[in-house]
Amino acid sequence: MTDPMSTPPPPPPGGEGPPPYGPTGGTEGSSLPWENRQRSGFMPSLIETVKLVATAPRDAYGRMQRMGDFMSPLLYAIIVGSVGGIIGQLWSTLFSGSMLTMLPAEMRDQMGPMMAAQGGSLIMGIIMAPIMVAVGVFVWSGIVHLVLMMLKGTSDAGFEGTMRAISYSYTANLAQIIPFVGGLIALVWTIFLQIIGLARLHQTTEGKAAGGVLIPIALCCLCVILGLVLAGGAIMSAVSQAGG
Repeated sequence: MTDPMSTPPPPPPGGEGPPPYGPTGGTEGSSLPWENRQRSGFMPSLIETVKLVATAPRDAYGRMQRMGDFMSPLLYAIIVGSVGGIIGQLWSTLFSGSMLTMLPAEMRDQMGPMMAAQGGSLIMGIIMAPIMVAVGVFVWSGIVHLVLMMLKGTSDAGFEGTMRAISYSYTANLAQIIPFVGGLIALVWTIFLQIIGLARLHQTTEGKAAGGVLIPIALCCLCVILGLVLAGGAIMSAVSQAGG
């Protein structure tokens, strides 16, 4: 007779597969390549992670750790964000230079100092890019996390989960390699990746994740519009007073 006390308990409902939003700690066989770069190598892991986030973001965010390695996502954001930002600045400088060659000689002479200043700005931008990306990650993550908390869309991953979603969304910054429209593509793509990442890492709905990203953007746009309206009103008032 079988001893009922020795019978192992049945498996939990749903089998033994990974959680619906991906592993909480990442495993060697299914983790994000960047989080396993000590085994795979720095550059191969970086390239594979960029490809995975770009082509299969839900799979990428589902495979990454939700917490426990604060520096890896930040380092990833600094690398890809800086590369994308520098490429965007290079395109801007090249475009300005090509436009300058189309101007008459007199105007080129007058705008020479301005172009020299733009060249210096490019060099400074290259130097400051990693710092600006790091600051941007923390500031934007803090804003988004606060809104998510108000929407009850956070989880035990906490601020680190939000920061991870924001950090890996910097993959979209590489779209700036496309001239003229790269910046716009990067903006839209970044928003999409952040919504997917927040939903996965915080195990919440994509609706709440979208609110966490879009509400701060909408408020910023509203403040800009309000500022322009107030500035326009002040200018009109000054002009009318001067005319009177």
